[in-house]
Amino acid sequence: MATLTGKTIANTYKDLLQVSNSNSGVDSTLRVISDGEATDTVLYISSAAAQITSDAKLYFRDTGLYIASNADGDLDIVSDGTAIDSINIESAGGITLDAGTASSGVAYEDDGDEMLRIFNSSSDVIFQIKNDAKDLVIQQYDGYEVVRFSDTRGKMFLYDEGGEYLQSDATDLTIASGNDINLTATTDINIPSGVGLTFGHASNQKIEGDGTDLAIDATGNINITSTVNEAGSIYVRANAGTSETVKIHSDQGTSVTEGAESVTILSDAGGIGVRSTANLANAVNVTVDGGTTSSISIFNDQGTSVTEGSESIAILSDAGGIGIRSTANLVNAVNITNDGGTSGTIQIFNDQGTSVAEGSSSIELLSDVGGVELKSTADLAKAIKLIADGGTSETIYIQSDQGTGADSIEITSDAGGVTISAGNTSHGVKVGTVSGAPISIGHGTSETTVNDNLTVTGDLTVSGTTTTVSSSTLTIGDSLIKLAQGYTGSAYDQGIVFTRGDGANSNTQNMALIWDESADTFATIKAATEAGTTAGNVTVTDYVNFRAGAITADDASTFTNGLTVGSDGSGADVTFHSATSSDNFLWDSSEEALIITGTDGQTALNVADGNLVVADTLDVNGTVDFDVTDFDVASSGDVDLVSTSNAAGAITIRTNAGTSETIKIHADQGTSVTEGAESVTILSDAGGVGIRSTANLVNAVNITVDGGTTSTLTLFNDQGTSVTEGAASVQLLSDAGGIGIKSTANLASSILLTADGGTSETIKIHSDQGTGAASIGLVSDAGGITLDAGTDIVLDADGDQVSIKFGGATGQIDFTNANSGDGIIQQMVDAKDLVIQQYDGNEVARFGDDRKFYLYDKGGEYLSSSGSALTIASGSGAWELPASDGSSNQVLKTDGSGNLDWTSPGSVGGIDDQSSSNDDQLTITDSAIIINEDSDDLDFRVESNGNANMFFVDGGANLIGINTSSPSVGATLGLDIESTTASSASEGAALRLSSNDGAVMASGHRLGVLEFAGAEDASNTMTVGARIEAITDATWSASENGADMVFYTTDGNASQSEGMRLGADRKLYFYDKGGEYISGNGSVLSIVGGSEIDLTATAIDINGTADISGAVGLASSSGVTTIGSSNGLTVSAAGVLTVNSTTDASSSTSGSTIIDGGVGIAKKLYVGTDLDVDGTTNLDVVDIDGAVDMASTLQLDGTLTVGADGSGTDVIFYSGTAGDNFTWDASEEKLTITGTDGQTALDIADGNLVVADDVDIEGDIDVNGTANLDVVDIDGAVDMASTLTLAGNADFNGDLDVDGTANLDAVDIDGNIDMAACFTWSGGGSYMKCSSSGYRFNNDTDSINILVADNNGWVYIPQQPAFLAYPSANQVSMAVGTRVPIAFGTEVFDQGSNFATDGDNDNAGTFTAPVAGRYQLNAVIRVNDLDIDAPYHEVRIVTSNRTYVEFFSPRDTDMFYFSFGFSTLADMDASDTAYIDYYNDGGATQSDMIASSTRFSGYLAC
Repeated sequence: MATLTGKTIANTYKDLLQVSNSNSGVDSTLRVISDGEATDTVLYISSAAAQITSDAKLYFRDTGLYIASNADGDLDIVSDGTAIDSINIESAGGITLDAGTASSGVAYEDDGDEMLRIFNSSSDVIFQIKNDAKDLVIQQYDGYEVVRFSDTRGKMFLYDEGGEYLQSDATDLTIASGNDINLTATTDINIPSGVGLTFGHASNQKIEGDGTDLAIDATGNINITSTVNEAGSIYVRANAGTSETVKIHSDQGTSVTEGAESVTILSDAGGIGVRSTANLANAVNVTVDGGTTSSISIFNDQGTSVTEGSESIAILSDAGGIGIRSTANLVNAVNITNDGGTSGTIQIFNDQGTSVAEGSSSIELLSDVGGVELKSTADLAKAIKLIADGGTSETIYIQSDQGTGADSIEITSDAGGVTISAGNTSHGVKVGTVSGAPISIGHGTSETTVNDNLTVTGDLTVSGTTTTVSSSTLTIGDSLIKLAQGYTGSAYDQGIVFTRGDGANSNTQNMALIWDESADTFATIKAATEAGTTAGNVTVTDYVNFRAGAITADDASTFTNGLTVGSDGSGADVTFHSATSSDNFLWDSSEEALIITGTDGQTALNVADGNLVVADTLDVNGTVDFDVTDFDVASSGDVDLVSTSNAAGAITIRTNAGTSETIKIHADQGTSVTEGAESVTILSDAGGVGIRSTANLVNAVNITVDGGTTSTLTLFNDQGTSVTEGAASVQLLSDAGGIGIKSTANLASSILLTADGGTSETIKIHSDQGTGAASIGLVSDAGGITLDAGTDIVLDADGDQVSIKFGGATGQIDFTNANSGDGIIQQMVDAKDLVIQQYDGNEVARFGDDRKFYLYDKGGEYLSSSGSALTIASGSGAWELPASDGSSNQVLKTDGSGNLDWTSPGSVGGIDDQSSSNDDQLTITDSAIIINEDSDDLDFRVESNGNANMFFVDGGANLIGINTSSPSVGATLGLDIESTTASSASEGAALRLSSNDGAVMASGHRLGVLEFAGAEDASNTMTVGARIEAITDATWSASENGADMVFYTTDGNASQSEGMRLGADRKLYFYDKGGEYISGNGSVLSIVGGSEIDLTATAIDINGTADISGAVGLASSSGVTTIGSSNGLTVSAAGVLTVNSTTDASSSTSGSTIIDGGVGIAKKLYVGTDLDVDGTTNLDVVDIDGAVDMASTLQLDGTLTVGADGSGTDVIFYSGTAGDNFTWDASEEKLTITGTDGQTALDIADGNLVVADDVDIEGDIDVNGTANLDVVDIDGAVDMASTLTLAGNADFNGDLDVDGTANLDAVDIDGNIDMAACFTWSGGGSYMKCSSSGYRFNNDTDSINILVADNNGWVYIPQQPAFLAYPSANQVSMAVGTRVPIAFGTEVFDQGSNFATDGDNDNAGTFTAPVAGRYQLNAVIRVNDLDIDAPYHEVRIVTSNRTYVEFFSPRDTDMFYFSFGFSTLADMDASDTAYIDYYNDGGATQSDMIASSTRFSGYLAC
């Protein structure tokens, strides 16, 4: 503008700008800027703001760069620059884009087209693509794509729009990868409980956990493969607690074929180890639990090694014992057999096990229920031999721990004898070394013979009928011989009978020295017929002479009055000589001994001081019966059980007392595991050794190593070298059943068959006689079978054929070798094809049974040959190629019948143009085929076989018809599909939208879509208003083709969303495929709401039955308030309310009608069947017309009246015994108690009491009149109101039996007291009582049992304080350097209620001593994550007066866990407390306390 210098206002006022404000200038009000003629500009100003009106622009530099508003509420910043920063907003601080309307947000446009909008919806920030079929892409600085949100709903690509993406169809989330999917986390990757991982969308291939268990399911194979060459490359482990197990289980596999068992653990190059590091009994357990014919076999086909530690089959225990155990009730339940030859041996060998502790010996033979028998069928001396050969301290111990029978340990020889001998003459053989335990030798029907001298150092009691001494000399060392000991009847003759006849049974010349009871004298008599069995007066045939060398008698020498040798205190020797010199029977008065001198004058038997001494062998030809509980054979030397009987069972060690009995061969201290000199050795020199159980039990024979985590079990043959089949050095043989090697440990190589002898070794699975196609089979029920070799894998069939079968007999392929040497692959199932598939299962090629070669699938595309010509087929056509190769430049021509032949190009024919005025009816270019390019009114028609108008384009009407030449759709543009076929349920016009890209349809993929679109502006911008899509709901297969029909609508801003969905499950969903749908099953229509269903109508009419499982709200005008609410339910109806369900009730929560609260009934209640009342029934008046059957107690607070006055009825109370009852007979007016066998025990009638049997009165009896009692037995007290006067003496000829209480002020008892029942003692503030169940000491009120001893011998203290508690949850991240009390929130038991789960020490579980005493306190604490940097960890039991501490320090490495366990006997006063705390002295890791392995217990010890 020109300068105003020198200009006047009149000449320049139009060029001046003004603000019209009455000369007040610019103020706070926006005012327009005008020129001098008041022509307004677009600019308004004030002291606070500036404004541009309407759509005026604020330009910068030129008209291409401006700020403008084209409508109220819109602001445009426009730049015509092409640089990336043509519009640049910079700030030293932040930049905020604030859209006041949440749904408007911030939009991104490209050349006027909105591409992206960022807005807010319910506080969610939404990025919305505004251009259909476009993606949202996030790139890095260098332009590389990072994330792409696809136009396909729910799909997000990573890296680029390739094979890696995340996708959701509102139900499922799909993670897709072109190659691998790597999940990287620093801690865990968590999958919710009940959500599984499936493979290929197949529910039969799934990994799923339920919060406790993890399941891996597959109908096919499950292969776990690791290519890592290191130990533990596949590791299956459970580490949750002491109850955990790892299990490999085949549910249905029945194969026991070697190499193809139901479960097979295979190692091709390395070993198979079954190992447990738990120091437990049965740490490794190989168990068969399938039935009576099951067996366990350990089998090595080819291993020949017998070297110790590397045998062909080795069962080895390094430190503990080995037990072979069977709990089966079967003959031969455990059988260890060597069947290799006369040189074969079997050894059970423990090299290093030193334990002799009972139940954990280095080698132990154990049978829990049945017997354990060592049996040899070899006809050899020492066929079975128990030898200890470890040193001078060794012993062999046969012990029965719990057998209480007389035969708790029995040594029996069925045919031969039993010899117990000792090589050490200092110790000999000891029988019965336990004080007070009787020894029984012999049997009631057999003889016991002592073949050598017998010395009895204690008393000798013979309890039989006849005692026979057959020795040449009988010497008795006792000063007295007492006959008829213990006899209490009338006195009778006693003495000694001398048999002189022809044998013991020819009693014709017997003599006797007797005490003649009738003559009151001793007599030497002739008792010709006396056999020594008379119990009375002996028949005296005659008196006989008595002769002695010198006799001194105080009486007449005729000995009429008896014979005395010596005098009292001055005895004389008495000698009975035999026919052999120096052999005699001597009474040595000076030694007070009875001596029998045998051969060569040696003392054979000495009886003195009650002891019997046999100087030489005691030979018992019969049975030795030691009537004792325990029988010990002890020797400092060897103890041999030797039988010379050449018979089976020559020596039997047997116990036959009960199911708890055991037989144990036990070496306490022998530590040798040297072969042939083990601590316990079972040896057969010539025959075999069998360990056999006839119990039909699982584990009938159990060979167990229980010494520790490094223990092993070895079956070892030192010298047998045979690998001959059936006679191998070590052989596992089952004659009738299969042999299975089974491991229940879920470990890689849990069963390992290993040959480790050298480079020439092999492992061979061999079927000798099996001729079937499956003579050898490898079977895996759930997983796959992998053949993996370091070099080649060779399948060598001598029969020139290898068969591969699929699904049993349903499929088979043979690989054969023709005579010409050609390799042949043969499909062995008739009418079946041979198919080649890709890795993903898609078919590549097929050799058809019709001798055709198909490509892609068995469709119309194939190659075939007639033997002379090749046919190529595609679709519906097939062409046979000519036999010759044709001439140069010739082409193939079909004759219309599928025959091709060579012809010249000129004879093929061309396109016939029937219009001379238009040359553009059909145009063919390199890129297109165009019909009617000139847009003439020209129709287009495609014929099919038999249909002239299969496809018809009406050029004039702009319509398309299918099967019609006159399309009509009621619009100027459309598609008319017309069906002229006779209509039916399967006929009619059809429109098919298909998706076929050659791949299987995946879940959530679109099959087809119908879109409904229109123009949204004058520029003909088309916008889709609604669409219908068909979406797959699963990956398609031959058995799965489900799809949903989804209806989308568009809101006011062209945002399409799902409105309704007809699911493949026949449910009609709304909003999305969630919890709201309508479905039917052909008879029932179901309306389901996610949370509730709102029905809004002026009236809802339900004509049929309404089944409502939840709460239903009804309008109050209907007469019903609300069902399922706190307002209750009121039904007001003139008719009957009927519940038609016939479900019976068995509890308060079952039946057709269930009411949680009480029920009030104003009118009568009629029950058509039983009325079951669990609680109390309060009835004011009861009128019962029929019978009443009560299973429990009837309580009446008022009066029970049966019948009416003058018209009574009978009342019967039955007992638990048939025929016994309590009866009120109304017609007889009699009360009767019927007792045993239906007899009347008590009858009360007309005031009389009749007792048919005894009257036992435990309480008082008050008789006002006379009681005539023939016999009185009073068990209770007798209370007499007056004086009892006895006219004579009270003579008790029998016992005085007091069954009740006898209150005696003073008792003087000179004799014994025999109490058949119990007694009660009270005094000093306590009671002592006894009953049929035992004895009790009670408190002063007789209300608390202080001490109880029952009849089984158990003594217990019911009130003794005792407790056991566990933490309710883990205590995690326990602070370092701080003593953390342990919270025990769960009580297992708390006898006396002295344990508090919320104690005063930071809620630590606290025990409070109720009385002063010594308390046994036990603590077990498991702590996880022990830091090596912590100097120590400490667990304390803290009592009120002392602290008990246990320390531990992880020396070498961080520890995953450690269990502190210790006990103490604590001195506590009454009200003293005890709790447990934990202390971590250092390190960076905060340890966790694990509740499942932590406990606190204690009890009052004394």
